[in-house]
Amino acid sequence: MDLRGHGLSDAPTGDYTAGDLVDDVVAAAEGSGTLGDEGVVLAGHGFGGIVAAWAAAALADRCVRLVLVDGGWEDLAATSGMDVEEFLRGLDEPPEVLSSMSAWLADREAFDAATWDADQEHAARAAVVETPAGRLVPATRPHALRACVEAMFVYRPAAVLASVRAPIVGLAATSPPPGPGVPPFELVHLPAVGHNLMRYRRDEVTTAILGR
Repeated sequence: MDLRGHGLSDAPTGDYTAGDLVDDVVAAAEGSGTLGDEGVVLAGHGFGGIVAAWAAAALADRCVRLVLVDGGWEDLAATSGMDVEEFLRGLDEPPEVLSSMSAWLADREAFDAATWDADQEHAARAAVVETPAGRLVPATRPHALRACVEAMFVYRPAAVLASVRAPIVGLAATSPPPGPGVPPFELVHLPAVGHNLMRYRRDEVTTAILGR
C-alpha cells in the first residue's frame, strides 16, 4: 500500500499520527481480504517499517510476522542529533537540481549510475511535478512530508518492538544497528547495497516476507 501522503494515496491535511497511520494499514488489510483468520504479514521499508511496527503492535495476534526492510529499529531523534526543522532542511533539493527535468534525472542517475535504467528513471520522474515553466517541484506535498517526519521523530523502537507479539525479521543495508533497549530480533545484514532492498536484494526480501 502507498502510505497517506505518498504515491497514489490521498494527502489529507492534519496530523499523521501513529493512530492515523495504523488505521490506514488495518483498513487496507481488511479491505483487501488479507487480514483473515490466519493473520497478516506486515512488511515496511524505511519509514514504512515504522508504520508496520506500529500496526503490528496494534494488531497483536492478528499479525503473524513483521518484516522491517532497512528501517523501523532506529530512534531517529536519538541517532540523528537533529530536530524536525533541521532534518527537513536537509531534505531540500538544491535549486539547480530542480531547474529542469534533465538536471533532475542527471542528479538521480549520479547516485548509482551502475544500476540506472528505465525503472529508475520512471521512479525519479514520479517523484517530481514539472511546472509549465519547466521547473520542478517535489510530488510529495510539503504538509505531508512534514507530518511524516514528525511521526518519525516520535517513534520509539524500544517500546514499540517490545510490544509486538509476532516474530520480527530485519533486513539491514544502510540503517544503523539497533540502539540500546531495542529487544533482540532476527537481523540479516546485506552490506554493499543501497537502501532500496526491494530492487537490489529482492530475493532476500521475498524470503523474509514468506518466512522461508
